[in-house]
Amino acid sequence: MRKYSFLLVALLFFIGGVTAVFGQGRSISGKVLDSESGTPIVGASVEVVDAQTGTSTDENGNFTVTMPEGHTKLKIENTSYKTQIVVARDGMVIRLVTESEVLTEAEVEVAMGTKKGKGYVGSAQTVTQEVIEKKSPSDITKALSGEVAGMQVVTSTGQPGQTSSVRIRGVGSLNAGGGALYVVDGIPYGNDISSIDPADIVSTTVLKDATATSMYGSRGADGVILITTKKGTAGSEGKIEVDLTAGANFRYLPMHDVITDPKQYMELSWDGLFNFWKGLARGSSLTDEQLINNYVNPKLWNSSEGGMVPQYNLWNIPNIINNDGTFNNEAQMKYTPESWYDNMFHTGIKSGVGVRISGGSDKTTYYTSANFLNDEGYYIQSNFRRLTTLSNLDYSPKKWLTANFKMQYSYSTMNNVGQSSRDANNGFSFVNSIPPIYPVFQHDDNGNVVKDKYLGGNAYDYGQYKGYARPFYPGINPAGALRLDKSYSVHHNLAVSNLLKFEFVKDLVFTVTNGYSLYLGALSELTNMYYGDGKGVGHIIYVNRNYVDFNTRQQLTYKKTFKDIHNFDIMLGHDFRNQEQGTVQAAKSDMLKADDLQLSNAVRAIATVGSKTDYRSENYMGELRYNFDEKYFAIINGSVFGSSYFAPGHQYGTFASAGASWNIHKETFMADVKKWLSNLKVKASFGTSGNDNIGNYNYLDLYSMSNFNGLPAVLWNAIAERSLTWETSYKFNAGVEFEIKKGRLYGEFEVYNNYVVNSLDTREIAPSIGYTSVPINDGKYRSFGAELLLKAQVIKSRNFDLNFRLTAAHYDAVFVELPKERINGKWLEMIMNGSYAKGVSRGAIYTKKYEGVDPETGWGRWAAYKNEKGTSTDTSYILEPYKYLRQRAVDNNGKVVDLHKNATLTPFMTNDYRKAAYEYVEGKSRYPDIYGGFGIDVSTYGFDISMAFNYIIGGYNFDAIYASLMSDRSMGANNYHVDMLRSWSRFRPEENSTTNVPLLLAGLYDQIDANKVYYADWTGNRSTRFLTSNTGLQLSSVRIAYNFPKKMLEKIQIKSMSVWIMGDNLMVLSARRGYNPFTYMTGGNSSSQYAPLSTIVGGLKFSF
Repeated sequence: MRKYSFLLVALLFFIGGVTAVFGQGRSISGKVLDSESGTPIVGASVEVVDAQTGTSTDENGNFTVTMPEGHTKLKIENTSYKTQIVVARDGMVIRLVTESEVLTEAEVEVAMGTKKGKGYVGSAQTVTQEVIEKKSPSDITKALSGEVAGMQVVTSTGQPGQTSSVRIRGVGSLNAGGGALYVVDGIPYGNDISSIDPADIVSTTVLKDATATSMYGSRGADGVILITTKKGTAGSEGKIEVDLTAGANFRYLPMHDVITDPKQYMELSWDGLFNFWKGLARGSSLTDEQLINNYVNPKLWNSSEGGMVPQYNLWNIPNIINNDGTFNNEAQMKYTPESWYDNMFHTGIKSGVGVRISGGSDKTTYYTSANFLNDEGYYIQSNFRRLTTLSNLDYSPKKWLTANFKMQYSYSTMNNVGQSSRDANNGFSFVNSIPPIYPVFQHDDNGNVVKDKYLGGNAYDYGQYKGYARPFYPGINPAGALRLDKSYSVHHNLAVSNLLKFEFVKDLVFTVTNGYSLYLGALSELTNMYYGDGKGVGHIIYVNRNYVDFNTRQQLTYKKTFKDIHNFDIMLGHDFRNQEQGTVQAAKSDMLKADDLQLSNAVRAIATVGSKTDYRSENYMGELRYNFDEKYFAIINGSVFGSSYFAPGHQYGTFASAGASWNIHKETFMADVKKWLSNLKVKASFGTSGNDNIGNYNYLDLYSMSNFNGLPAVLWNAIAERSLTWETSYKFNAGVEFEIKKGRLYGEFEVYNNYVVNSLDTREIAPSIGYTSVPINDGKYRSFGAELLLKAQVIKSRNFDLNFRLTAAHYDAVFVELPKERINGKWLEMIMNGSYAKGVSRGAIYTKKYEGVDPETGWGRWAAYKNEKGTSTDTSYILEPYKYLRQRAVDNNGKVVDLHKNATLTPFMTNDYRKAAYEYVEGKSRYPDIYGGFGIDVSTYGFDISMAFNYIIGGYNFDAIYASLMSDRSMGANNYHVDMLRSWSRFRPEENSTTNVPLLLAGLYDQIDANKVYYADWTGNRSTRFLTSNTGLQLSSVRIAYNFPKKMLEKIQIKSMSVWIMGDNLMVLSARRGYNPFTYMTGGNSSSQYAPLSTIVGGLKFSF
């Protein structure tokens, strides 16, 4: 692949070096100025349209160009300005306007023919090709991060090729959220969006309110992302564009501060063992010295009595800790354990090449591209390779007929072994949590590395020895598994579409669009037969997946203007979609070859399963748009959407919306402010959208098949629910847009309120019936928020531009009405807790409250409650006060009674986590107060510098990695965070009154005090102790580019050329080192998570 790619690039260089010959013509001179300041624009491109000749402006903005015979137009281009095509005349003065100055005038297709522009009434935001290029992403989702108000884009993994998660305006549905719908060139896209190379995308538009999303029925319930791919330009000469990139991926962001010194780790472990025996010896006459000499030190290397595994004594003597808890300097290390980090992480290579060819005549335009990406992660054996091609052809054989044909194909492969959270060989769990006393390789008694008797080289330490095993993941070594295990997948994505547009009658257009998508994927996994959980046999798993998606749409539009002020736009349409997907999976064991992924390489069949599902939808839609004199705009649309997820009679739902906007700045009473107020618009919309994402076949009785003594047996899985129907969301949106000084400052502010009824949910059923739940329409739910977008030209001068952009958003959600349950024959709203409680924010944090450390004993304490006026049936400790005080029953007369109406709950503190109460944490929520992004763009003397940041203000979640590192597990079972050095200790009494870290007990418990049984098991469990602020700042990307002057490039027949270097994900500032709140929607983390990678990459881009 690389060989052919470079041959193609070499060929394009050769073509670019061929000199064109032009005929004689007349000479034209002129000047190019900035439209607002009047200053000359230096280096602007001045090209003769449809001719291979041109020039650029000098330091005074002047130019002279020769016009060949038969050519009359010039195209004027410059970075940050809108391109203009003008009729050439000698002495002309051309005034360019910046891209932002035309922001409110730009029109972009947003849905079913609707245009986003100065009169658009809905909520939509477009991310342009320029913004996408500045981030140089591998897939389009990463380019959207921080650019769209109200959109959250999080990258939860560093595995190359994995798309980011996208959420628009918070949680749209409680249980049936399907994520945003991607629509590519007007056709819903079911394939993996990472199969489209961002270099082929000209713009991305995000739709958020009902006026746009209702037209897509269930598919647009959670928002719509419209992607427009590149096309050729009519009447233009052929253009060839080449991209070359090369760089590196690596782990750069900091990890949690863990104990890295084996001596320090053993000091903490010894302290825990001492605390345990000290507790057992209470009341005895043993001194601390006797206790240490007779119990603690003799058991330090005795794993059967709570000590360490002797195989991992790195020192030449067993008594490595002094009686005061400090390390014995007489102990000498036999060897230093190898770094797990260095043996599983490395610097990955990222490189790519892309070639794009476009052009067109009066009747035909064409665009075709080929792009190759090689992307290696920092986790060894983690990589992604992708080849994409796109061809986009438009042809107009007649004035009344336009046809389009597009084909997009991608072939990709991915290696991602040892990444699953369910995989014991997950390397990230090791790097985050393994104690520093454990080596990567086996060592003998003298500290020498042992050689592998099977494979040669160093033998990996799997932590299993005769009579004892490593307490941290015994039998597992991900550094070794990365060399022997495999997880390899192949993906084919094909998307083909065609369009026919008929204009038989003036103003009347009929369009037929068809789209076909096909996905074929295969995953092969191999667990090696030498070590670990496949030792002696080896395992192979093969999974084959296929997906077919067919869409067809017919649309009739009529546009008419009366008396130059009444503008009508009417649309009627119909679309149909059919999706089918299937999976076949097989597993075998007892392998012959060590590295053969084929199922034929193993002899014993373990399992073979398969499944197939289908889905069909149909949509009848219509829309009426009107504007009066470009001042008042109105829209009404609706759709009747059918889904195969529901039973006949419940399949169709009706959804509609209406909206209006007012261009206030066009009113005569605004004449006095027009000098500085370029645009002022208010808008509002209200409508409904539907959601059917509850899964297949719920209206049918479902059965599963199993093997019963070699015969097929059928088991009842679920009962039919034929009344299930659409979840409906009522959406309100209102906003204001403004522009000052022709783009010096542009802003949008919107508020929204979504009210969901007939919420799709499941109701729990007694398992004795044969199934555990049934799907239902029950409950009501409300989400609401506000969004802000600002763009500003901070500095604009002849040779220096500084632009700033900002997005900000806030959202929340709450249950208005809970699903019902049947109590003694009566239906009552469920009493739920946590984020499912009625009237409580969905972001509410419901956990146990940590009350610090008892300074006398070192035990942790939590808040608890007792009922002083309870009945005989009450327990002593009320674990969930919120639910307890709201519990109801129905008596034999059908009357609803409060069970604990007279209860009086008395708070107290307990050192037994099991007795602590769950309660709401006041003033803290998982949802951020404000989130968004901002960017800075600088242009000067051909240099472009851009920086993009994401930020979160407010919000909390659990730092799971920190909690694990602060847990008191058995000796050697887990590493410690450096904060554990502040744990309560009898050797540091002066600090015990201020620490909030309980004493260590080496994972044991005090058997004398029954109230403290299993105490150690709970020290790392969830409580307010580990709640961490999500407030943070992320440097998403920084890019520096240089655009070569046109005059320089003219000599080598190159139209444009730039070089650039950029960095991605280079900084995160957060409440705790290692805690990254940007990898999940509401913060939090996991010790098994492949943390997002950082990238530095450079490139060369040129066209001719």
